Amino acid sequence: MKNLKNINALFILNRVIWLVCALVSLAGVRLALTNYVLNSDYYSSDNFYVLAFFHALRSGTLGSFHFSHLPDIFPEDFIIIPLLALHVPWKLAFLTFSVLSVLAFLMAACAILRRLRVDTAGQVLLIALLAGLAIVRDLVHLQFIVVGVHGGSFTLSFVMAAIAPRFLRRAGTVPALMLWNGVICLAVFSDALFIWEFVLPFISALVVMALLGRLPWRAVAIMGMSAGSATGLGMGLLHLLPISPFPPASAGLLLERARLFVTSLGLELGLQLFAPLVVMLVLYMARFWFRPSGGKDGQDQEVGDPEVFFWHFGVTASLLSLALMVVAYEDLGTYRYATCALWWPILLCVAAARDQISRLARWFASASVVTLAACLMLAAILPARSIFTEDLARCVEREGKNFPLKSGLGHYWVAHPVTLFTESRLVVSPLDGNVDPWMWLNNRTDYFTDDKMTTVRDYNFIFMRYMDSGVVQSRYGDPDGEIRCGDDRILFYRDSKRLTDHVAQWLAAHPKD
Repeated sequence: MKNLKNINALFILNRVIWLVCALVSLAGVRLALTNYVLNSDYYSSDNFYVLAFFHALRSGTLGSFHFSHLPDIFPEDFIIIPLLALHVPWKLAFLTFSVLSVLAFLMAACAILRRLRVDTAGQVLLIALLAGLAIVRDLVHLQFIVVGVHGGSFTLSFVMAAIAPRFLRRAGTVPALMLWNGVICLAVFSDALFIWEFVLPFISALVVMALLGRLPWRAVAIMGMSAGSATGLGMGLLHLLPISPFPPASAGLLLERARLFVTSLGLELGLQLFAPLVVMLVLYMARFWFRPSGGKDGQDQEVGDPEVFFWHFGVTASLLSLALMVVAYEDLGTYRYATCALWWPILLCVAAARDQISRLARWFASASVVTLAACLMLAAILPARSIFTEDLARCVEREGKNFPLKSGLGHYWVAHPVTLFTESRLVVSPLDGNVDPWMWLNNRTDYFTDDKMTTVRDYNFIFMRYMDSGVVQSRYGDPDGEIRCGDDRILFYRDSKRLTDHVAQWLAAHPKD
C-alpha cells in the first residue's frame, strides 16, 4: 500500500512538473520576445522562409524556390506548415512552435535529470533557471526559440538524447532501429548541425560505454554504423536539393574567425559561456578520470548506465558545438551554433550537485518558486514589443493613402516583413545592395503576379533603408513623391515602368537564378 501511495505521489508530481514546464514555456517565449534583438531575429526575413516554403508547396512552385545552405524543415515545418494549412495566423503558428520547442526541451531536460537520479527540487531548479534567463531576456541562451536558426535541431537533439537509454534496450528490434535512424536521416537532411549536436555525441557515448564494458561492442557497431549510414543518406539527399553552396573555408579563414571570436568575447558573455563549461569539465574529470571504476553503491557497473551515457554525450556535444561556433564566428548571432555548449553544462552541473540540492531542497524550492512566479507575472503585464519593420509597415499603410501604391521593392531585410505585417496588402519584393532582385530564401514567383510567372508585378515605390541612394537615383531617376516614416524614406514613382522594366530585364537575363 505504501509503495502504491509513493507511485501515485510520483505520478502527480510529474504532472505538476509538466504543467510548470508548459507555463514557463509560454511565459518564457513571451518575455524573450520583449528583447529587441530576439524579437527582430524572430520576425526577420531569414525566418520567414517557412512562409515562402509553405506558399511554394501550396502553389506547386517548389521548383522555383531558393533554399539556403540548409533546408531547416524538420521539426520546424512539420509543426508550422500543418498549422498554416489549417489557416492558423502565421504569428500564432510561429508562437506555437516556439512554445512547443521550449516545452520539449524542458521536459527532455527533466527526463534526463530523473535518469541521473536528480529529485524534484533539482528539476524545478533547472526550469527556474530558464525562467530567470527569460526574465532578464538573455539573448544567447534563448536564441533557440527563433524559427530557422537551428533551434529545432537543438531541441530534437535533447529529446532524442533523453529517450536514447530506452532506445538502447530496444535497439535489437528492426522497427526501433529503422525509426531511430529515419529520424536521424531526416534531421541531418534538414540541418547538418544535428551531426555535431547529436550524431557524433551519440556515437562517442556508445563507444565509451563499450570501452567501460557497459554495452556490447556488437550493439555499438550496429547502432553506430546505422547512425552513420543514416547521416550519410541525409547529407546525400541534402545535396539533391538546389541549395546555396557553403562559402569555401580555408585554414586561414577559420583562424581569422576564431581570432574574431576571441577579440569579440566580452566579460559577461565569457562568463555565461565558459564558467558552466569549465565547471562541467572539472566535474567530469573528477567523476570519470580520477575515480576508480565501480562506485560505492555498485551502480556504476550497470550495463547502459545513464550517468556514463549522458555525461559523455553532454561533454562531447558541448565541446563540438563550441568548436564549430568558434571557427564559424561572425557576430553575436553565431552563438546559435553553441546552444548545446550553453545548456548541457548547466544540466550536468545540476546533476552533479543533486545531493547538495536535496539537502537544501527547501531553500532551492523557495528561490525557484519566486523566480517562476516573477516570470509568469512579468509575462502577463509587460507590453508586446514591435520592431522597425512592423512599425514601418503600419506607417506606410497609413501615410501611403495619399499615393496610388501598387507593388514595392525593398532590401532583403525589409521586403518580406513589410509584406507580412501589412497582411499582403502591400507586396514588397526583395532586392540586394545593387538594386537587383534577390533570390536568397525566396521564390522567383514573388516578382510575378501569377505562379506561372507570365506577368511581372507593377512596381512603383521603393524602400530606401539599407539601399544606396546614389545607385537608386542613377537607375530610376528622381521620384515623384516621398513617404516619411521616422528616419525611413519610401520613394514613389508615378511611372512604374522605371522600376518594373529593370526587374523584368534582370529576370529575363537570369532565367535560372
